Amino acid sequence: MNVSTAECAPAKVRVIESNPAIAEIMMLVLTTAGHRAFQHTSGRQALRAHAGIGPDVILLAGSLPDVAAEDMCRELRARTAVPIIVLSTDHDPDLAEALRAEGASDCLRLPVHTRELLDRISTLLQEDRQAIAPPGSATTKPAPSAAA
Repeated sequence: MNVSTAECAPAKVRVIESNPAIAEIMMLVLTTAGHRAFQHTSGRQALRAHAGIGPDVILLAGSLPDVAAEDMCRELRARTAVPIIVLSTDHDPDLAEALRAEGASDCLRLPVHTRELLDRISTLLQEDRQAIAPPGSATTKPAPSAAA
């Protein structure tokens, strides 16, 4: 697996996934890319732990045994403004729209390519950091100077 870290600064990623095989792959992809990943196997476990580890981004399974994905998005969004990416095997565009309406930043279909996942994490983190950065900070581009 060739995973480049050049395009995305390391982030704390909360992985909420009950399927051990998918969770293991996600954790491997994230840590290989230089991220710090924290796994939760249920929605309730993730909600209880949320106050302890402030993630930069959340990867949420589209199907959990204890909480519906729409409810998780709503609950997480009420607690945090960080990007939430839902990973689902369901290809229903209406479900993706419902998840976005409840707070998901993006929805990706499983299986997802490593590059696509890391690119979406990078893009959402950049957007999130630019949205909260004060004017003139390092994450905003200065206006070009006029040539004299």
